[in-house]
Amino acid sequence: MMPAAGAGSSPPADLDRLVGRVRAFAAENCLFGPGDRVVAGVSGGPDSLTLLYVLVRVVPDPSGRVAVAYLDHGLRGGAGAEEAAFVRGLAERWGLTFFTDRVDTAAHRRARGLSLEAAARELRYRFLGETARRFGATRVAVGHTASDQVETVLLNITRGTGLAGLRGMRPASPYPLPEFGELTLIRPLLRLFREETVAACRALGLEPREDPMNLDRRYPRNRIRLDVLPALRQVNPRVDLAVLRLAEAAAADLGLIEAQAEAALAEALVSASDSELVLRRDPLIARPEPLRAHIFRLALLRLGAGEPLITAYHLERLVRLAAGRVGTRLDLPGGLKARVDYDVVRVGRELGGPADFPAVAGAVRFAPPARVLLDGWVLEAVVMPRPADWDPRQIPDRWTVFLDFDKVVGDLEVRPWQAGDVFVPLGLSGRKKLQDLFTEAKVPRDLRRRWPVLTDRAGIIWVAGLRLADRVKVTPETRRLLRVRLCREQGERGA
Repeated sequence: MMPAAGAGSSPPADLDRLVGRVRAFAAENCLFGPGDRVVAGVSGGPDSLTLLYVLVRVVPDPSGRVAVAYLDHGLRGGAGAEEAAFVRGLAERWGLTFFTDRVDTAAHRRARGLSLEAAARELRYRFLGETARRFGATRVAVGHTASDQVETVLLNITRGTGLAGLRGMRPASPYPLPEFGELTLIRPLLRLFREETVAACRALGLEPREDPMNLDRRYPRNRIRLDVLPALRQVNPRVDLAVLRLAEAAAADLGLIEAQAEAALAEALVSASDSELVLRRDPLIARPEPLRAHIFRLALLRLGAGEPLITAYHLERLVRLAAGRVGTRLDLPGGLKARVDYDVVRVGRELGGPADFPAVAGAVRFAPPARVLLDGWVLEAVVMPRPADWDPRQIPDRWTVFLDFDKVVGDLEVRPWQAGDVFVPLGLSGRKKLQDLFTEAKVPRDLRRRWPVLTDRAGIIWVAGLRLADRVKVTPETRRLLRVRLCREQGERGA
């Protein structure tokens, strides 16, 4: 459903009707739960003042459940202190708890290497998150309107975007900073235009404070609002509504795609922590490329990358990475990285070892049953009768192999690859160089010298994780199986 008024139309002065629209929007999108406490970010402008008024009308017992937060960014001298006093007075007038702070945005910008807008945004959301914790709130409300939504979608288009950028802002979304993951960011005014919030303040007898930085054309959003939108309205006077329809259509399509991406992410997920996700490559590569991009987008969001930082460019590179050469690395927004490790892709701030595979430094001879330690991994060799219903398709992963034990010649030995190594791989009749096998499997050269190779007195019987020798394959005549399994020393199955 669209807002009742668009750019250039007369906004309603009926505050009850405006509050009713916001109440219905909040209920439709489950913005408030029973007993929720809310922190409202209030700057003193018309949007945030209207937000505060609506919260007082919509949230039961607002004096105990709504707090007001104002941040002085330290960019406009004494103007910030005057605005803080104005907002404080309004909070006291409506019986609400008030929080404020002052920060040095310019210094934060230099320290973090951010744009002024990005630095201010980061500090603002950190202040609001800390305030929510102090107040015991689960929701942080901001005054983004339909006008902001139009500007956001157009700005995303200029940067190059996919469906997520066309969708724009959501009524409720995860908090922008990962350290406040328990909070939800809500936008109750997302169906009101700016003209309506100005009219609401006029009806309330409030005099909003205007930030002169909103007129500074050095900032792309301001150029969209001051120059691009007026020009587009010359082409279509109802372009604001047209952009909002585009955002709603993108949101509907993206909702379906995200449901599929969530299921695919769960299928591919090997392990997850606050700092790293490990995803199996095969399920990723089996998905269409557009869906792969959405899977990676969800992974980045789960790791705390802010949605504005995730561009189509980064997602395209991740899609290529997943299908690319083992060992390939990629730097991503928000301090994240990605790397391909054989049959997994790692994404996170701290990625697991330089290469996750069971490296060997020298030769170790053994006879089954045996348990051999290999630098954090364990090789287990067990002899067992072949079950009548044994099915080779039940082999759990690439680091486990079954072979015909009675075809093994003498003791076994696990050793690194050696130049000149050859064997006859399963299913072939001719010999193959291990060097060629490594090349086909895209094993980086720097890892080949430590790759585990299982041999007997007659030669190679298994190149771990890659190929079994044809001469020890299991046949209908096999009576005893030798199961060789590589796993982490802690008992975790190799990825």
